[in-house]
Amino acid sequence: MTKRSSVRLLSFGLLLAGILIIYAITGTVQAAQYRARLESTYRQSLSALAEDLEGIETDLTKSVYANGAATLSDVSRDLSQQANQAKDSLSRLPVEQMNLAGTYKFLSQTGDYATYLSKKVYAGEVVTAKEHENLLWLLQYATKYKNSVTQMVEILQQRRPNHQARCKVCGRHPSARH
Repeated sequence: MTKRSSVRLLSFGLLLAGILIIYAITGTVQAAQYRARLESTYRQSLSALAEDLEGIETDLTKSVYANGAATLSDVSRDLSQQANQAKDSLSRLPVEQMNLAGTYKFLSQTGDYATYLSKKVYAGEVVTAKEHENLLWLLQYATKYKNSVTQMVEILQQRRPNHQARCKVCGRHPSARH
């Protein structure tokens, strides 16, 4: 092999290695950006879920102590809307990884029960003692889930300053556009 051929081969090899390095760096940066966006979405969804569960707990408390049919009907309607919003927030989270597997079922039952009570009261029927017990049961679970999700939000907020690290490739914050 001539000297010229070996120089060409070495040049092409270095060029190929350079291109591969650039693709590797680009992939790493894009992965970091994706990870940051995904974490941001999870944080927002978890915070929204915590707020929705707090609203559900409040509405369930109101429904337990509601005196009139109109008040109970209004609270039940709000409760059903809160449950649907919470299910939407929950759908954007990795439920199994966060130990929230029973939450969707709870939210569905709460929304359905609120709709049932609203229709019953609207039809002029009286809410029975057993139905009030069911509201208390739902309130206990709402408190349990709210406390659990609120604790997760607090943990994420405590960890947030530690995640202000810079990108290893360019030195920018991971959520910054490259």
